[in-house]
Amino acid sequence: KERAMKMLLSPRLSTPSPLLLRVGIALVTLTIALGLSLLFRPLIEPSPFVLFFAAIAIIAAYSGFIISLLSALCSAVLVNYFLVSTAGSFNINEGDVIRGIVFLFVAALISFLSTSRQNAALQAYAQAERLAVTLASIGDAVIATDANGTITFMNSVAEQLTGWERNQAEGKKITEVFQVIHAETREPALSPVARVLHDEATGTASHTLLRAKDGIERAIDDSSAPIRATHGKLLGVVVVFRDVSMRIEADAALQGAHGQLATILDNIADGVLAELPSGRLIYVNEAAAKMTGYSSAQALMVANPEERARRFVLMDENENVLLREQLPSRQAFQGIDEPEQVVYYRNTASGEARWVLIQARPVRNAQGHIILAISIIHDITEQKQSETE
Repeated sequence: KERAMKMLLSPRLSTPSPLLLRVGIALVTLTIALGLSLLFRPLIEPSPFVLFFAAIAIIAAYSGFIISLLSALCSAVLVNYFLVSTAGSFNINEGDVIRGIVFLFVAALISFLSTSRQNAALQAYAQAERLAVTLASIGDAVIATDANGTITFMNSVAEQLTGWERNQAEGKKITEVFQVIHAETREPALSPVARVLHDEATGTASHTLLRAKDGIERAIDDSSAPIRATHGKLLGVVVVFRDVSMRIEADAALQGAHGQLATILDNIADGVLAELPSGRLIYVNEAAAKMTGYSSAQALMVANPEERARRFVLMDENENVLLREQLPSRQAFQGIDEPEQVVYYRNTASGEARWVLIQARPVRNAQGHIILAISIIHDITEQKQSETE
């Protein structure tokens, strides 16, 4: 169907045919119509214009509206001269005039309808071509089916992921080409068409593996949606999917690295805190919780900045009260690269007091903005006690 459509429409898709060619098509068509009319004159004598109606439709399709109208006028002259007149001359009477007018009216209508239909077909075909080029150019894999789940289109990315070439896949059921299984259970997953028909809405699946033609399995994210006509009738289903194998591997590696880092930080003696500009903590280790008198790292992390400020009395080495903005973590947000401060603090609830050395470092994003401050708290209570002794 697609190849036939291209053969039929491609001559007029980009630029109109040369005028000489269109006129030539009209002349040849009229000549054939006249020849066949003369050949079968006894049979068509009651309706001498019958073959010229077909000729006008062909001329309108290939040569355009104006040339088809001119061809209709020529047809009326040819019919009158060769088919109506018995002596090969013009024979104009009232009946012939009426018959000619009716023919011209019907021929004009045929020309208009044929040209309009051709233009609509050209526009639809051009739109379909643009859509196909767009779908073929996007980075995600795309498969389209009809309402029965038969594949009608797939782009090059879908070819790579499924292992099927487009010309092999078109006409096959999507379940044969797009074979998906649940990653955990290894059971076959519901087909995209079945999901759409079942949910009557855009269906989305996750944690699925796509089994390619060669047996290779890839983790994918996929979604399917119905293709409907303007009146709501289901025409087909479009499936969009992408290979997420590398993303899953990267996430797993990141989680593993995060776990290893957390294990390391939880087993060092110094306290470690990660603080946002708002003062909220997004990471603390157990040593930091122990130093500050909290029951766990989670309890310290969920405490708001105001609650933490009320919990402690902070002083510097000269016994001057320290404000929150004088702490190294807050100075890091002010742009100081490696601020540090010896701090004496006392827990107002328990009365426990400690001397600590706090060092901080700002963390910047790609644009150079400070998004985080990392603080290291080193307990120097014993050192300070030995100095006083």
